[in-house]
Amino acid sequence: MVIKPAGKIALIILFIVLAFFTYRYFVPAKPGEAGAETTSGTMPQPKTGEEMGRTGTSSGNGSGNTDSKSSSSKPSTGSRSFSYIPEKPVNGTLRGVVEVGASGFNSFVINMDQEKRWEIVSKDFGESLAYEGLM
Repeated sequence: MVIKPAGKIALIILFIVLAFFTYRYFVPAKPGEAGAETTSGTMPQPKTGEEMGRTGTSSGNGSGNTDSKSSSSKPSTGSRSFSYIPEKPVNGTLRGVVEVGASGFNSFVINMDQEKRWEIVSKDFGESLAYEGLM
């Protein structure tokens, strides 16, 4: 079997990549470099709301953080409630989906109007009688 020049180049690149990742895995990073582990052996603790400069509080309506200048993209650890109530469809039509698989079936019926507002009318999750050996 003869390896063509393009195959030789591909094998050389593959070996270089494998050697690089093997070196990164087995050789520890020096302290102070990117990716180096902390030397204290403990993980840094996340900042609280006051430490991040958060001045607003949640009013309980699900609006979340009222301070729009917060520089952190981490979610707050406080509890919030989700209080969304969807609009009911007006003069909607019934639409249905039946999913049939090897081990069962699922069916859904929704009421959807022209503006794509919808509500679920019926949902059913069943098991196949043929799969269970009852037919």
